[in-house]
Amino acid sequence: MRKLFLVFVSFLAATATFSFVFNSCEKEDVGNIDDCNVLSVKSDFVGKTISVHDLDVIGEAMKRMGVAVVNGKIVTNEKSAKQLGISEDLFERLQLMFAEKNGVKRYGRLRKKVAGESNNVDCVPTLISEILKSFGKNISSEAIKAWCKEESFYVDGQGVKYNALDTIIHEYLDASWTTSSAIPSGYRKKEGQKESYLLAVKNNDGSGHFVQVCGAYDAAGGRNYLCYNPQDGTQKVYTESEILSVYFVEGAR
Repeated sequence: MRKLFLVFVSFLAATATFSFVFNSCEKEDVGNIDDCNVLSVKSDFVGKTISVHDLDVIGEAMKRMGVAVVNGKIVTNEKSAKQLGISEDLFERLQLMFAEKNGVKRYGRLRKKVAGESNNVDCVPTLISEILKSFGKNISSEAIKAWCKEESFYVDGQGVKYNALDTIIHEYLDASWTTSSAIPSGYRKKEGQKESYLLAVKNNDGSGHFVQVCGAYDAAGGRNYLCYNPQDGTQKVYTESEILSVYFVEGAR
């Protein structure tokens, strides 16, 4: 199955040509899942930590749905949840995510707002602050944002400039630039795991976003990545073609 990978040359090209800001904004073995049972998850797709089992269930559900990227759009085999052996709740959540990614309005269940969830739209300082805390270093997102402003890396009302992202990351994190191919096949972020992969991605409106990878899933036409969105604490799916750059984080500075 052909996979689309970013290479260093494309990264340099992206760095040189993208002027937007981050908007203040093969078959895998699935462990412990009985294919005879209806697939369901316990999590609400909220928060950056989902159990490895739930991540594997999501991956199996996406395979059953035949998720693929065609002409830049996420498509499925259009079978029903009952036909595929997927719970209606999980099926609908995935369909809502795919529709949002495709820019299509789809009506479904409303997600409950969780305690402590905010409408903070500064994805870069928010995510960096959260990652620093996981390594025992407490620096608020506001302090990171203030530093970015002092260095002219931040545009009021819009967010962090993409061409400053590498400098910002290395100011606060022990991180290295890598490619999506370096993310292991079938990667699942485990609870309590401090090391992580971060993605700079493109939004549908041409702006950028900064997310943390929860799981990687092979699909026709390239991988899909289930990512933690620091804007609202939910999970979103990104495709290979939407990735601008990838970082592997090993610690805090």
